[in-house]
Amino acid sequence: MKKMKKKKKKKKKLLKTIEKHNKELAEAIKHSKSVIAHNQSLIESMKRMKNVNKRRLATLKVKGIPYIPTSEKPKRVKHTTGRHRIHGRKPPLHPFSKRVESPAQTSPAQNLRSSKRLRTDSKPL
Repeated sequence: MKKMKKKKKKKKKLLKTIEKHNKELAEAIKHSKSVIAHNQSLIESMKRMKNVNKRRLATLKVKGIPYIPTSEKPKRVKHTTGRHRIHGRKPPLHPFSKRVESPAQTSPAQNLRSSKRLRTDSKPL
């Protein structure tokens, strides 16, 4: 009788491990199918790109224009050095590039005037 119980327990344990393994396999299959579907869509889009490139190449041949791949074309660089001349204002200086004035160069009267201006211009609460 004890042998029968042991056999049943082993059988149940074996069934559980097989079921667990089957679930893992089902998940792996599901994941593989989604990867395959994604790859299939990539293949389709690449085929469309290939067709577009074929048509472009055909029109270039008809027009007599040589085909230059994008990798070999010179890169377009956006120049912004002289833009302030076009728009009428200079670009702001970087805070570290500004000239620092020493306290001896600034007169105390200027400091007083600026502080008075700040006090008189402030709105009463």
